[in-house]
Amino acid sequence: CTMHPRLNADAPESDRDLRDGMLQWSAVRRIDTRPFPRDAEQVLAKNGVVQCPSEAAMLNALIAQIQQFDPDVIAAHSAYGFDLDVLASRLHSQHIQGWQKVGRLRRPKDRVPHLEGSRGAGFWVGASLTAGRLVCDVQLQ
Repeated sequence: CTMHPRLNADAPESDRDLRDGMLQWSAVRRIDTRPFPRDAEQVLAKNGVVQCPSEAAMLNALIAQIQQFDPDVIAAHSAYGFDLDVLASRLHSQHIQGWQKVGRLRRPKDRVPHLEGSRGAGFWVGASLTAGRLVCDVQLQ
């Protein structure tokens, strides 16, 4: 995730203006019981990468970051065609209960919106997951 708490839409379009104040959050998890490569813990910690023991822990950490930062706009490439569908699918498969914190609307802790069958639900899943936030899908632009 890349977050920018003070982005001004009227600011000059230079790279330096965009980079000033930009925050990044990254996380990794082990696959099965395989260890990370040698010295990976030190390198990851040095670069600010969070190590999570499981996929569920990583998803919960992502939701916590979204809730803490509380973005007005979520920008992504293919958000409605891939990213939000995959996120909803993984939240559903891991039985994550805080899925509604991705959006701003407080919803009952029912089932996570997810894809049924082989055809993607596209906009519906993403819009349901991020209800109350503006999503800018740059692929659709």
